[in-house]
Amino acid sequence: MFFTLADPEGEAAINCVVWNTQRFKLGWEPKRGEQIIALGNIKLYSKRGEYKLTVFQCLPAGEGLQELRYQQLRSRLQAEGLFDRERKRPLPSHPRTIAVVTSPTAAAWGDIKRTLHQRYPGLTVLFSPATVQGMEAPDSIVRAIDLVDRDRRAEVLILARGGGSVEDLACFNDERVVRAIVT
Repeated sequence: MFFTLADPEGEAAINCVVWNTQRFKLGWEPKRGEQIIALGNIKLYSKRGEYKLTVFQCLPAGEGLQELRYQQLRSRLQAEGLFDRERKRPLPSHPRTIAVVTSPTAAAWGDIKRTLHQRYPGLTVLFSPATVQGMEAPDSIVRAIDLVDRDRRAEVLILARGGGSVEDLACFNDERVVRAIVT
């Protein structure tokens, strides 16, 4: 496998090779445009005056690393049985009380209130505020879910947030949040 590593500004680049004897050891193959960390040895090809990096290990970085961590977490939780069909509880067809966990300033909260009020006028909606973006979001979401669980009135819980980048939504893939939802 031959590829070129380039810095983000495009000012420097080095050609790379992964020989077939090493390729199966990578465990993952980089794709065009991904950020990676490549480990290897530099070789000088004096006839052409070129350096080449002979890669023996490739690790994802940036979004690729986030995706790898997500897949590893998903696999681990799946192996524990957290996503098994028999764990899933049926949704009531006409719940009387719904709890919503989201930010009080999120557009999602306004949309949910408006939609539930229009479609189900007699419905009781409980609000459990949480931070849904940033480093403190997972702990905040877990606390908000815990408050709903301890209250015991809600038949359904909605955990919501509007759109956002992969980084903005990462808190929803946090193991603590997943475990709070499952319990």
